[in-house]
Amino acid sequence: MDANKAVGSVWGDPTEGADSYFRTFADTPKSIVRAAALLHDIPVIIDELQSKGAVGGQAGKRQVVEDLLYSLSLGHERGALNSDRTMMRAGSWRCLTIATGEIPIVGSSTQQGAANRTLELCAEPFEDVRAAQAMHHLVSAQHGTAGRAYVAALRRNDAAFYAGQFSSVRDAVCAAAGGHPQADNVALLALADALAQFYVFAPGSDWAACLEGAMLMARWALVNATGADGGDTDVKAIQFVAEWLVRNRLHFESSAEMDRLERWGSVKQYRDRPGFCWWVFSSVLDQALAGTNFDRQKTLRRMADEGVLLPGSGRGFTRQKRFGDSRVYCVCVDNAAMEGLLERAAGAPPAVAPSQGGGPC
Repeated sequence: MDANKAVGSVWGDPTEGADSYFRTFADTPKSIVRAAALLHDIPVIIDELQSKGAVGGQAGKRQVVEDLLYSLSLGHERGALNSDRTMMRAGSWRCLTIATGEIPIVGSSTQQGAANRTLELCAEPFEDVRAAQAMHHLVSAQHGTAGRAYVAALRRNDAAFYAGQFSSVRDAVCAAAGGHPQADNVALLALADALAQFYVFAPGSDWAACLEGAMLMARWALVNATGADGGDTDVKAIQFVAEWLVRNRLHFESSAEMDRLERWGSVKQYRDRPGFCWWVFSSVLDQALAGTNFDRQKTLRRMADEGVLLPGSGRGFTRQKRFGDSRVYCVCVDNAAMEGLLERAAGAPPAVAPSQGGGPC
């Protein structure tokens, strides 16, 4: 919901309701398709995948959603007849469909056509609930302004300029993608990210710097997008742990109980050097890894071998730490070492060759 609210605010009022710009998976497929035809060039936003009901549980739900997204990717309604047997006018569109949910869309049994058309990323856009609340207040007052500014700026350049820029970005991403099936989609996302940075988020920035930042995002997307299953599973698990810790940092702050949050550990600053470490309750981390089907022992062993875990005298990979009146087994994670490992594993970001025609106007 938070991600969709931020995305929807670019183009219009993202408030929920019967007349909302938002759609949900609880709506009928026909109403969603009609909404796409009405919006035409503006992204279709569908929220709450988990709200979709279907016969057959999660597998049935995924099949219905796959069929819907495949239909949306075609760009036009299915042909149909009126009651007098004349052809019904079919709506068309040329927009992206952006969907969110707590369960994945693409799985091992997903049809190839749907998988090729779906760029699925697992991430959290906000580090804590306070940032999300601030975003909700902001978009309620400022919605619709960024989209108008973005479109007006894009019209300063002709289509040939964007085609040339996309070709350069795509070549760079594909060269670094190692045959990743979503390389072209990631390249398109990277170019859009660079243009948004140049025109909306940091007007007047150097175009090369905007492209460099977009390539960092592309590197992350290639690692985390569906289709990257051939990579190092242990590194993916450590990447999950890093993002999970940042996302849930409030559970590790000293104010957790005051914020009525369950405590999951603590953050401890080093006294003799810069940086800090995470003291994570072993039981909580076990549940988080199990929930995403990562092997706890393999993940912690790799973290220990790479120097990410601080050594201790506890059981296995754990150390004891006192919280209140009790001692708790914790996994102690060095934050700088973890970030360094992930940087090395990701490698250098793709580099885009300088454009002979310069940057956008």
